[in-house]
Amino acid sequence: MEILVLGGTAWVGREVARPALARGHRVTCLARGESGEVADGARLVAADRREPGADESAALLAPTDRSEVDRSLYGEAKVACEQASAAAVGDRLLIARAGLIGGPGDHSGRSGYWVARVNHR
Repeated sequence: MEILVLGGTAWVGREVARPALARGHRVTCLARGESGEVADGARLVAADRREPGADESAALLAPTDRSEVDRSLYGEAKVACEQASAAAVGDRLLIARAGLIGGPGDHSGRSGYWVARVNHR
């Protein structure tokens, strides 16, 4: 199986990629590549997903019809992937854009905050 991890150079992406690689899957991580290295055996595709001033209500870019792109067409490729996924599965598709995620490997200190706070009560 081929798995695409959006991110993969920071803690949560590596934590998703490692067990997939251990199970023999091919893992590609799409990230800026500024937060660290991908898990051993994963492939990094460098791309910048920031679009200044845009939020979830912003108009989508026109999808690309190219099968492989470089970072200059990241947004267009993302739209194409989302549209192809929606066409394949219809209303069963969920495009989730997570906010703050905490857990094993998070070195920011956010995950332990509530445990520490409860411990001091």
